[in-house]
Amino acid sequence: MKNLLKFTLGLLVCATLFSCDKDDDDNSPAGNTIEMNGESFKIDMNVFSYNSFGDVETSSINLVNLDSSSTLAIMLVNTTGESVDGTYVFPGELTDLRRLDGTNYMANSSMTSIKEGTVSVSKDGDIYTLVIDITMEDDTTFKGEYTEELVAM
Repeated sequence: MKNLLKFTLGLLVCATLFSCDKDDDDNSPAGNTIEMNGESFKIDMNVFSYNSFGDVETSSINLVNLDSSSTLAIMLVNTTGESVDGTYVFPGELTDLRRLDGTNYMANSSMTSIKEGTVSVSKDGDIYTLVIDITMEDDTTFKGEYTEELVAM
């Protein structure tokens, strides 16, 4: 009788676990439409870091796709002494007040660097909006908008 009760309880637990569907709710803001070569680039997580070296501030924003184990790493260099808000360009000159340096895309064991493009940044509290239009050295393109609270590391 004890075995039958354990078996029935086990079936009930299994039925409960397997009958629960993943929530289909996508709580991402509507503006998150980054595309890689015209196809959706799903962003599962982001990592944000900030450093200051005298008059130069650098912000690194990593947009991670867990399915493909890939990361778009955006490096913003700001020498204005002002907020991170603004448009960052590459290629640029060292005299440019806002530029993209060290931006790259990593997938599996390969990495490609930025060839040209812009990233515009606006900040409202802890929420950042990035408007991305960049081409990598291997001609991979990233275009779109990403709005989210950035997770500081």
